Amino acid sequence: MVPRPHPWALTDKGDRWYGRGTADNKGQHALNLAALEAVLAERGGRLGANVKLVLEMAEERGSKGLRAFVAAQAEALKADALIASDGPRVEPGLPTIATGTRGTGIATWW
Repeated sequence: MVPRPHPWALTDKGDRWYGRGTADNKGQHALNLAALEAVLAERGGRLGANVKLVLEMAEERGSKGLRAFVAAQAEALKADALIASDGPRVEPGLPTIATGTRGTGIATWW
């Protein structure tokens, strides 16, 4: 088995930082939580909307249990908007906002 770096360790290589999950999952979650904190600070601790967070970080292992969790919590998770922090980037230095998605397909291959 190849040893993996600590999940929150950064490696400094020249003008770049590298870390496991920094550009996918942990990075997006950290960014969203920091943005939420900044908005709360700017608005005196009030958002003006209800927020529900589901942080799922097991996509590399198939997100086992996520589908069952969402199904069991469907009523509690009802929302007017969804922010899903995943998807392609136009280029590394350019933040990308996708305002829609073309859909999801699920298939079983045997």
